[in-house]
Amino acid sequence: MTKQTGTENTQLFDGGGNNVPAQGASTKQGHAGRTAVPPPASVQNPSIPPGAPLPPGYLVAEYVIERVLGQGGMGSVYLATHPLIGKRVAIKVLSAAWSTNPELVRRFVDEARAVNKIGHRNIIDIFAFGQLADERQYFIMEYLEGETLAARMERGPIPSEDLQWIVAQACSALEAAHQEQIVHRDLKPENIWLAAPKHAEPFLKILDFGIAKLIGDTESVNATQTGTVMGTPHFMSPEQALGQKIDHRADIYAMGVVLYRLLSGTYPFDGNTYAEIVSKMLTQEAPPLRESDVPSDELRDLVLSCLDKDQAKRPTSARELGRSFARFVAQASSAGHQRSSAVASTTTALPLPNVETQLGFQETPRPSGATDPEIRKSSTRKMVALGFAVLAILVTVGVLMLGKTNQRRVESSPPAQVS
Repeated sequence: MTKQTGTENTQLFDGGGNNVPAQGASTKQGHAGRTAVPPPASVQNPSIPPGAPLPPGYLVAEYVIERVLGQGGMGSVYLATHPLIGKRVAIKVLSAAWSTNPELVRRFVDEARAVNKIGHRNIIDIFAFGQLADERQYFIMEYLEGETLAARMERGPIPSEDLQWIVAQACSALEAAHQEQIVHRDLKPENIWLAAPKHAEPFLKILDFGIAKLIGDTESVNATQTGTVMGTPHFMSPEQALGQKIDHRADIYAMGVVLYRLLSGTYPFDGNTYAEIVSKMLTQEAPPLRESDVPSDELRDLVLSCLDKDQAKRPTSARELGRSFARFVAQASSAGHQRSSAVASTTTALPLPNVETQLGFQETPRPSGATDPEIRKSSTRKMVALGFAVLAILVTVGVLMLGKTNQRRVESSPPAQVS
């Protein structure tokens, strides 16, 4: 239920029998006969200028703002906590300037509708929507510890076993969206979240369906009414960059760019300006992936097929892309293990150090085909040589001692007279 507090719509919740309503707040019998009361925080927010950042302690619906998580051109995302049960959420607030634009407000609402229509575990969950006192729109979504795929890529190459679940879950989420006739239009590493929960395996969430559209919409699927192309140039398909109608294969292209970057560390088409990037993408073929980066011919061909300018030559679905990627990676890994085993079987183990090597002797490696008698002869020769060396040292010591004795005798005789 909702209670008007003058300037804010504050959501009430079932507080149970142990809570006391805030001063001046009315009470009603809620679900199961319990009393619905405001959260144990002030229901009257401090006055802030319209459009100002939300300060810590500010109440939005049932959640108290803690801090800013991120800011962008369209608004800000805040970390907030439910004061009673401690649940943490992320609240996305549309900026004041955009909140007065009906088209952008509609797109903001469409994002919340899209993710709930898809309802997939690898797509961010949005579960509440509302409006602040200054008429800024907001929605509340799940908060997840972790980092974006872009941030993870900056820390270095991603192991093959991690690439497999990342690509599998991303393709699964895209397939679910496409089954609901929704195309993301802005898939990129910054919109792929790698969640790292405390007590579970890491998993992926696709974020920001803010420019997602229904396939077959009567409006242009990739441009606004003013003709502004929507998307990120490095990841836009040719048809998207040209302002043409698009379908799910635009997301297949974007996923191909993500794979290209994951495997090579570079973009297939790069430049300093939007026009330069799009020009290369429309007029050039993507540079082949290096065999040193991707040892599998099939995997290299799969990634490049995603980037084909002809939509019909791309993988037909995200499901097909995900399955093909998994199969080719598994084949490449199996071939790699076989090569490693073959190398290991032909490699002679290094000998353990022995007394002779520690004393500076070079141990002669066993010749190919050498028999045990030959080895024993070699060992006998070494022992004889070592015996002669010891004997020589003893003789040398004896000679030196004899020389010192003669010297003492000479020194004890009277000096010769000089004529």
